[in-house]
Amino acid sequence: MSLSDLIYRPFETLIRPLDIPYTPLPSRGPFALLVHFASKFRGVLAAVAVLMIAIEGINLATIWGISFVVDGTTAKGAAAFLEEDWPTRCRTFPSVRVRLLAHAASSLAP
Repeated sequence: MSLSDLIYRPFETLIRPLDIPYTPLPSRGPFALLVHFASKFRGVLAAVAVLMIAIEGINLATIWGISFVVDGTTAKGAAAFLEEDWPTRCRTFPSVRVRLLAHAASSLAP
């Protein structure tokens, strides 16, 4: 078994390229060719698109949460930030509580 077999076998078992019935390739241009191949894997492409959108939303929320902590500790100081804004933020966004707490703890370390 070669290295390429190890790399591509999971994709070949998922898509099964040899089980796809033959259809002639369109000759109307590159966009028609792209649509021709994409139409065979609509479900997979839709799942990838949804997952990419969800991951980017999580990334944006993480960046926003970290910037909130950095701005709060820079403007007010760590003690005032934890006393005034921290409880409200943790009740409002419980999903980012652990990340904000870890970042705030590292800000307090000497």
